[in-house]
Amino acid sequence: MMQPSARKRARIDCIIHCSDDDSDALVSPQDLDSWNTLLRAAEIRQHDPVLEAAKGLEEGGIPHIHYHRKCRSLFTMKKSLDSILAKGVKIESASVDPRRRASRDAPSTSRVYAKVCLFCEKSSKYMKAAKTREPLIQCVELRADEKIRRAATRKLNQRILGLLSRDLVAAEGHYHKSCYKLFTKDDSPAAARSGAGENQEESEGARYEEAEIEALEELFLYIRTELFPNPEVLPMINLTSRLERSMMSRGIIQLKPATKKHVRRKIETEFGESLRFVPDEKGKLLIYPRSLSMDDLARQAHKMTKDLQEARAANSEDILTKAGMQLRNEINKQDVSQPWPPDTDQNVIPAAVTKFLHTLLTGECECQTPSERAQRLAISFGSDLVFAVTSGKTKPPKHVLLSNAVKCLTGNTELIRTLNRLGHCVSYSMFEEIDTALCIQKLECSKDDIPLPANIYPGVFTTLAWDNIDRLEETLSGAGTSHRVNGIAVQFQVAGSVPEKVLPEITKSKIRSITLTASILPIYNVGRRAGPPRIETAYVDTTKEVQDSKTKNHIWLLTRMSDHENQSISSWTGFNIKIRRDIAVVQDTVSYLPTINAPATEMSTVNEVLEQTHAIMQSLQLNKIVCVFDQALYAKAAEVLWKQEKFKNIIIRMGVFHTICNLLSTIGKRFQDAGLRDLCVESGVIAEGSVSGVMDGRRYNRAVRLHKLVYEALMRLAWKGFLPWLEENHSRDIHHLDGTLKNINSFHSNVSQGTFQELMESESCTHILKLFQVYLETLRDEHNLSAFWMSYLDMVEIMLDLVRASREGNWMLHLGAIRQMIPWCFAYDKVNYARFLTYYYAMMSRLPIEHPEVHEHFMQGGFSVQIGSKNPFGRIPVDQTIEETINKDTQTPGGTKGFSLKGGAVARYYLTSEYRSRYLRQLRAMVVGQKYTDFSHPDLQMPRIRRDEADVQSLVQLMETSWLNPFNAEQGDLVSLSTATTAPPEVAKDLLGAYRIGEDAYQAFKEERLETDTPTIQFHDTMTKTKLRTFTNIRMKPRSQGHAKEAILKADRNLFGQMILVAENRKLKMSDVLAHPLGPLPWALASGDGSLRKTNKAALARELERNVSPAEVIPEPSATIIDGMSLVQKLKGNDNTFSQLAGTALSHVVHEGAKSRRIDVVFDVYKETSIKDAERANRSAGTVIHFKNIQPGHNIQQWRKLLGSSSNKASLIKFLVEEWKKPQHREKLEGKELYVTCEQLCFKITKEQWEEAPELKSSQEEADTRLLLHALHAAESGYKSVIITAEDTDVMVLCLGMCHKIPSHLFQKCGTKNRTRFLDITTLSRTLGGSVCDSLIGMHAFTGCDTVSAFAGRGKMTTLKQVKMDKTYQDAFHELGRSWEVSPELFEKLQEITCHMYLPSTHTTEVNKLRYELFCARRGEVESSQLPPCEDCLFMHALRANYQAAIWRRSLQSQPFVANPTDCGWMTDEDGKLAVNWMRGSPAPDAVMQLLSCKCVRSCELPKCTCLSNGLKCTDMCRLQTCQNKAIEEEPVAQQSDSESDVDDIEED
Repeated sequence: MMQPSARKRARIDCIIHCSDDDSDALVSPQDLDSWNTLLRAAEIRQHDPVLEAAKGLEEGGIPHIHYHRKCRSLFTMKKSLDSILAKGVKIESASVDPRRRASRDAPSTSRVYAKVCLFCEKSSKYMKAAKTREPLIQCVELRADEKIRRAATRKLNQRILGLLSRDLVAAEGHYHKSCYKLFTKDDSPAAARSGAGENQEESEGARYEEAEIEALEELFLYIRTELFPNPEVLPMINLTSRLERSMMSRGIIQLKPATKKHVRRKIETEFGESLRFVPDEKGKLLIYPRSLSMDDLARQAHKMTKDLQEARAANSEDILTKAGMQLRNEINKQDVSQPWPPDTDQNVIPAAVTKFLHTLLTGECECQTPSERAQRLAISFGSDLVFAVTSGKTKPPKHVLLSNAVKCLTGNTELIRTLNRLGHCVSYSMFEEIDTALCIQKLECSKDDIPLPANIYPGVFTTLAWDNIDRLEETLSGAGTSHRVNGIAVQFQVAGSVPEKVLPEITKSKIRSITLTASILPIYNVGRRAGPPRIETAYVDTTKEVQDSKTKNHIWLLTRMSDHENQSISSWTGFNIKIRRDIAVVQDTVSYLPTINAPATEMSTVNEVLEQTHAIMQSLQLNKIVCVFDQALYAKAAEVLWKQEKFKNIIIRMGVFHTICNLLSTIGKRFQDAGLRDLCVESGVIAEGSVSGVMDGRRYNRAVRLHKLVYEALMRLAWKGFLPWLEENHSRDIHHLDGTLKNINSFHSNVSQGTFQELMESESCTHILKLFQVYLETLRDEHNLSAFWMSYLDMVEIMLDLVRASREGNWMLHLGAIRQMIPWCFAYDKVNYARFLTYYYAMMSRLPIEHPEVHEHFMQGGFSVQIGSKNPFGRIPVDQTIEETINKDTQTPGGTKGFSLKGGAVARYYLTSEYRSRYLRQLRAMVVGQKYTDFSHPDLQMPRIRRDEADVQSLVQLMETSWLNPFNAEQGDLVSLSTATTAPPEVAKDLLGAYRIGEDAYQAFKEERLETDTPTIQFHDTMTKTKLRTFTNIRMKPRSQGHAKEAILKADRNLFGQMILVAENRKLKMSDVLAHPLGPLPWALASGDGSLRKTNKAALARELERNVSPAEVIPEPSATIIDGMSLVQKLKGNDNTFSQLAGTALSHVVHEGAKSRRIDVVFDVYKETSIKDAERANRSAGTVIHFKNIQPGHNIQQWRKLLGSSSNKASLIKFLVEEWKKPQHREKLEGKELYVTCEQLCFKITKEQWEEAPELKSSQEEADTRLLLHALHAAESGYKSVIITAEDTDVMVLCLGMCHKIPSHLFQKCGTKNRTRFLDITTLSRTLGGSVCDSLIGMHAFTGCDTVSAFAGRGKMTTLKQVKMDKTYQDAFHELGRSWEVSPELFEKLQEITCHMYLPSTHTTEVNKLRYELFCARRGEVESSQLPPCEDCLFMHALRANYQAAIWRRSLQSQPFVANPTDCGWMTDEDGKLAVNWMRGSPAPDAVMQLLSCKCVRSCELPKCTCLSNGLKCTDMCRLQTCQNKAIEEEPVAQQSDSESDVDDIEED
């Protein structure tokens, strides 16, 4: 009890002190509502201090008073005030200013009603099963006012009718949505009957809420009448259990989690501080009244202690022994008659055992409502006791179910034996006996018919699905694997009571196996192939369904875009689940059929499938039955149906799941090389290793998700373009846009079926979405690129329509999507689907005419399957159902794995499959219990929502900033988004006209093969393929010109010999003939694909390095010069952002120059036309991706493809340099200077600042030469040694040639990361001598480098030895590159050197003569590549070598003059690129060229064909390219070097 003195002290400050709170934490009324509530309570309680404080206050005034929060809570408790009023206490408030009366007491004179709910009169209340309060909704529509009036009139509710004397819209009436629904619900019997199905879920919710309120009132009454008068400490679970029993007595089967969870909050709200809650030692809540005194607690504790002592004094051992014997007797005395096989629904646990276990687990002697956990454990422990006491004679359900579950889920027999030994399940042998008994029982039920599952009922419309399943088991030979056909039966769930199937009695035995004879299928006589009877496709108007689907998609997109930075809206599937939440879900029945042990490819198997389908139809007493197949089985089944009249009532359908897979592969074929493949990989949506399966349609889930994301990304880009278009063309409709966005934002905060329907019917939203579709249509006509990608949106919408149709059970939408898909199948040569989808659509369009009952079933959603019990958007195609059920089950560890080759065992497995699935469900129910759980889909989870949004934003950013926006009006040509490759006119024509071409082919096929009585073209006749070209068909092919005649370059090894034969036939002089290259290319210098012939440059570096030992010490101070692009190529860019890559690259730079004070990073310059174009194209062979902008935050996924583009590398260099200039990166340059080049400029960067270095500005293109310029600058700046980090033979040769001009010690870093070595260039130069080093530049260029071809079969070593020994060689190569022209004297020297390269002992100095001598010496048995090039080709080669050497010799000039390469052995091709000019003359004499090709048109035959007349093979230069006289082409051989390796770098140890 509180001390009076303390109460007096507290009363001084707290104006309404009525609690034990003596603290100084006082508060005052915060607003007028708070003061009015307190004043109202004071008036009822006649509390003078508060009433005195109210006197004299002005209107809206608040007195300066203080009170404790607890005191106010007790003082204003509604229940207490209502109790006082119920006693008839009159409120005396005469002394209070009338203006200060509580607003609820005085009639309102306001023109609007107070902001409280019209029905519950509360300003806020908690939402059902939620932690948040339900907001008030203002009445803004007249129809709501009218609906409330009708409900109030029907219910004769005088209070509401009084409020309705004024217009609720004008009076701004408010209400809670749940209160509105409850009040306006029509309770009449007629309404109940008409809306039973529609409002079932809503009425159940209302009934639950009413039961909850009544049960709470009953609980509160118990607390007032029992607990307060007789205070004691109670476990909180007792009150919760009492509430649960009360609700169950009112017809509620299971309580929602929120009900139990909020019991304490509701008790505290009702009783306030009158009750106390404290946790016990285990954290469980205890509750007791505050009136419980210390004396009462002392008496209760004393009594409990006394009882405990008395219990301990008793003989506890005797009690336990007696209890054990009593339980044993209870188990043994019960008369349990178990059927065979055991009934898993039978309760075999005695009530005494159950009561004992409840007491043991809960600690309560009389536990009326044990917790769910206690009940579950009591069943488990009780089952174990019964099984153990009876020595396994009584088999509780748990023991049968658990053994079955372990076998099904794991297939582990050892685990079953272990659990059996521990007493938790039956033994494995017993499990086999039960399984055998079930199998025998099933066979007894259907001796003469096909064994049907027990849950399939006659008279109920049934859909069957059959699918092949091939198990590629490991056999010794690889043959003999199993091939079967699985089947399932699907029915709508039967409503009401169903007559129980009586199962025959089976005599118990220990049989654990059964022999099932595999039936041999009868041979089916295929006969002549038949086509379908004449059938006309009926017109089906699906415009509304397709348009509604599109509108739903667009609303989803707008909702997702409304706040994408804080995305909370689910992706497509999750969104559709939310807007269908009010739809009742009824799970369909799916049962397994006996398997057919035969491959589905045989017609006998297909015939057996239809025979069994027909038998099932008769057994179920049905007039029609539907059968679903994939395309391959559908085609064979159709052939049988067209011949067999008995199967006329079997309606076959093509599986939607497999149809969607086909559509996915069509989308991939059309768009993958247009940028889709690179888009999904580079954005990180699909991993590079999985992208092929996605593009081919083999990875269904990933492919569907990808196309949803890309669809959303493209639509976001389209919406961005729509806004300025709307303002420009429809400015008067801007207010509709504002209204739509406002409605979307409102819908965003409350996504539900009701709010979605209101949005669909909104005038503004409908108008804007129509304009948006008009804008999308304009994109089709704007330019080729936008039209092409609009077709992508069309195809994805077809996919979404197919998925939506199945999931919603919308048959008309399904037909509409199939009709739109057919032309695409024709366009892209999906021949089988094009052929049979045409027939399928024709059949389905005529269902209302020919099979109305089937059509009605499909209109009710029966063409798809509701496989789950809670997902309102969860119906799936029937063929997908068979994949997700029986096909999946048979391949799991508990399926047919391990015995799939044993026909009898497999047949037995399928016979008992229904029991396995039922047993699993029973066990799960036993373990999980009957908890109320809301449905949760992965797409509804926030991690998935965030991931989807991140992927969409990545796609948008990639197209909008880095690649190409397909809807950008500035880009008109049809180009690839990723590579920027422009489609040639013929490819663009095919891509843009594909749908029209497909539609024409569809109409022609339908008219010629289906709708004609006597078709001239049969249904199965070969279809002409369209062979439409896509971006995949774009290939660059090198070409050569000769006599104004182009020929595609192919390495035809017989061409040289053919020319020789022509020359001999014409009796031409062979020396003159051999003065020509005798081929489209000089094979001594060119490879078969037209590229430069390569040699092993690393061999030259190894040979030179042998002349000097690696340096041990590097003189200081030193400078390090790095080849920038070589360093970039070594980086691992994948899964890094560009910003991270910049930091990593700089760290590598600092690491390379760790011991140097100065570091130079030299990059190549990538010019539009360059002699290195061909080499760069060769190095980046394959598809590249093109970035128009580089964004710091972009996550790189295809690093090698990015580096394959010269423009990408140029952009990357600029990005790296700009990033390195930033302060956060400059911090790494502690005490160092960094010189870095970017195009012609060079920048000096230090930790403190960066500036341009004009002295290093250079027009040089190659980093190889610019490295030397920087080395010279470092040497002149006082550095004693310069280290060049570039593992390239070209750089080594340049260093040796220019070493004498650089006044510092020069080193080149070589080797690997673990075995780095420094090559002393200065010492090596002195060892070799100045003359040799100077001639190395010319020798290296002439014998082959990146831009100059090598000689076939001739390496560099022989020439290097001659250079070291022969002054003639040194003089010739010393002169090469001094001038931009090749003088006749120099060319004579080069001819002589070339002759010695091919024949060291020759005295011939002319290559044409040497060619003739070698040809004669080998009697003509020589290939062109074994001869030296002719004089004409050698001269062009010398021009190119001289050009490259001239560039190298000007390495130390910052602005060297460079001649035009077209004057030095190159030419400009048709694309404006530099290409090698191999020869000036013709490939062969005119007499040979005339006979080298024939002019045949249709076929090459004697005597017209000149090739055949001369005994020659036709070549690619002939007019006819498909004749039989052409030589068989060999597969192109990978390019090999002419020596040991083709590595372009210095060999690493």
